[in-house]
Amino acid sequence: MKAPTLAGATAFAFLLSLAGCAKQPPTHYYLLESAAPPTVAASADGVRVGIRSFAVDSPYDEAGIVYRVGSAKPEIGLYAYHEWAAPLSRMLPRLFADALSDTAGVATVEPVVPGGRYDFHLDGRLIALEEVDIAERQEVRLRMTLQLSRDGTEIWRRSVAAEGSVTTDKVARIVELMNEVLLGAVEDLRPDLEAALGAH
Repeated sequence: MKAPTLAGATAFAFLLSLAGCAKQPPTHYYLLESAAPPTVAASADGVRVGIRSFAVDSPYDEAGIVYRVGSAKPEIGLYAYHEWAAPLSRMLPRLFADALSDTAGVATVEPVVPGGRYDFHLDGRLIALEEVDIAERQEVRLRMTLQLSRDGTEIWRRSVAAEGSVTTDKVARIVELMNEVLLGAVEDLRPDLEAALGAH
């Protein structure tokens, strides 16, 4: 029997790799964003707030969406083929800026841009954003801290713990719930943040 040539072996290997790729499902990418486009603040003479990139604790700084099976389990998983479209450190400042755009007394709130001049800076640290499978439902749990500073001095700090639940087998619905929980947390913080801005 004739031995296969190198070209024939290479072609066969290439066909095998194509067959393997054909079985791989597509990767889905997800955004976190404000439900509505930003509105123009009522006061043109208000303060300017710059939101810096968020610090994101590991493993939530990975591209994959984090889940646990059971609330007390230390083991986490990362969804295969379901990833964030951009790092959470960059998506969260945009979400917060859009959601806070109609805050009383604020003329501009935006992710910090080079050369931008701001009266206040808002910093965030994401401690956890995850799905937890419990019995016949899925929970989303959020933990984070926020800090407002002026001229490098902290004037306001809050810890955030929020959650929501749903029954679904779709990762897209889990991400929607994460978005809803985040926006709900923004609304809960808004009066306190307005008071801190107004006091300074």
